[in-house]
Amino acid sequence: METAPTSLLTDPMAVFGFLALIVALIFWVSELPRFKKIFEVIPPVIYVYFIPMFTTSTGITPSSSPLYDWTVPYLLLFALLLLMISVDVSSIIKLGPTALFMVTAGAVGIVIGGPISLLLFQNLLPADAWTGFAALSGSWIGGTANMVAIAESVGTPESAYGPVIVVDTVVGYGWMGVLIALAGYQAVFDKRTNANTAVIEETNIRLAKMDRQRHPTTLRDAIMMIGFGMAGAVMSLEVGQLLPVLGDPTIISTTTWAILIVVTGGLILSFTPLRELEKVGASGLGYTALYLLLAGIGAQADIRA
Repeated sequence: METAPTSLLTDPMAVFGFLALIVALIFWVSELPRFKKIFEVIPPVIYVYFIPMFTTSTGITPSSSPLYDWTVPYLLLFALLLLMISVDVSSIIKLGPTALFMVTAGAVGIVIGGPISLLLFQNLLPADAWTGFAALSGSWIGGTANMVAIAESVGTPESAYGPVIVVDTVVGYGWMGVLIALAGYQAVFDKRTNANTAVIEETNIRLAKMDRQRHPTTLRDAIMMIGFGMAGAVMSLEVGQLLPVLGDPTIISTTTWAILIVVTGGLILSFTPLRELEKVGASGLGYTALYLLLAGIGAQADIRA
């Protein structure tokens, strides 16, 4: 894929360095006291996507580059592997059948509600709108990482990411505000419903203990996380390319297979000593890769097009 000749930056590494700087500045500014309130309302993910889109639309970064061909599959799989290794599956299971049923019911509601909404408004939407609904559903079920994973699996256009992220933020943070407002009544609600909060309290204690056990990343830790992460990304992508593409239009692509492989492998590894990498920042490095990926996706969207 050739780089657009009209952009100020054309070298792939120059583009990567510029996007990495944007992400770094966003998170640096987000921690400054005078800007914290702003970022509580408009989270970093909004800026990470829209600022690169703006730089592409103003001719600073290209809308197409060999860099994007590399970052989308490999950074996504790298991030997913590190995030899955960090999952404490045993603690999730200990929450009990009631909590697991509630989570499952919520996910099923989103999965059913998405197609119904699409069916009701299909005459007002473009043909590929379903890919945006899929990405949005992924975010509401499993967060930003899941959104990007599903979006890449179903081929969501770069231009559709913007509306998806805006809707995700407005609805998600709006609902979170409602929950925070109701948090003050939690004790009363628990008492009236005879809720058993022992497991949740135990989980909170375990999470607090894990936070106390965290320590700075050493050279060995960093090499292990990068090495295992990149090796897992490459291996899952290679295996995914050997598996058949399903659906017309495509539902299960080679990227989908790779994502399923890396997620499954990461969850399996979370039961091994590799999960100790979370104490030295495995999930943090995973989210770093995810935000760099999102910046690259934003840079591919040109509002001039």
